[in-house]
This record gives sequence, structure tokens and C-alpha cells, in this order.
Amino acid sequence: MTPKSAWQEVAETENFGHIDPQAYLHSAASVPTIVAIASLQSSTFEIYRGCLIREGTSHENVDLWLEELDSTQAAERMVNHLHIWDVADFGPRSSEFIAAWIASGWSTSARSQFPELRIRTSHSEGGYGYEVNIWTEPDAKPNQQV
Repeated sequence: MTPKSAWQEVAETENFGHIDPQAYLHSAASVPTIVAIASLQSSTFEIYRGCLIREGTSHENVDLWLEELDSTQAAERMVNHLHIWDVADFGPRSSEFIAAWIASGWSTSARSQFPELRIRTSHSEGGYGYEVNIWTEPDAKPNQQV
């Protein structure tokens, strides 16, 4: 899905005569909404107990998953996943587009912060709609594209 086709799928834009995204943001969006969206897409990451995690993730939660699961990568995947429907109730095509966009931003952000790590991201549809995830691969060349 392209940005244009994703935008055209948003029914609410009909109220604005199918204006372009920039004009829509100028006329209808609040500054906090725009900043929140940008912040989500370009998240900041940290390393805690060998795990790459999104900044603000509960360290206690990471500790629990490290005890429960067999690897740091499994714990990373558990604590870093984001269900798009937890952000907003988007349609399936828009959710797919937004998930891919967030995954791309997470990858770029994490790789710029931790160039020595091999970063993996995914965006896929699961039992609760589209999900974005980020984790590291052990013992591999840094930041190899997958």
C-alpha cells in the first residue's frame, strides 16, 4: 500500500473534500496529536539487561519476561510488540500501512542508536490485528538488512 492509497482509504477525509495530508493536518489536527504520532514512529530505545527495549518500557516487566522466556530475543519480542489497534481503530488496509511505517521508523531509530547491533523489525497481521515488533539477532553482522 502506498501513502496515497492509504490516505484515500480514510473516510474522514471526505469531510474535507479529499484534501492532501498536509492541508488536513493544518486544518484538523492538534499539535499534541502530531507530536505523539511522530514520537511513536521514531521511538527511542535503550539496552536493559542485554535487551533492546523501547524507552519507557517497564524494567520490571522485562525482568519478568527474562525469567519466563529462554532468550533475550524472546523477551525483546514480548515487551516491544505494539498492536496498531491499541493506538487507534484503523481499518485493515490503513493498519497495514501504519504498521509498516512504524516498523520502518523503529528500525531506523534503533539502528542509528545502536549501530553495533543487528536489528530486526516486523509488521504482520495476527489475532489482534496488525502488530509491529523489534528485536535483535545474536552473533550476527551489525545491521544487515533482512
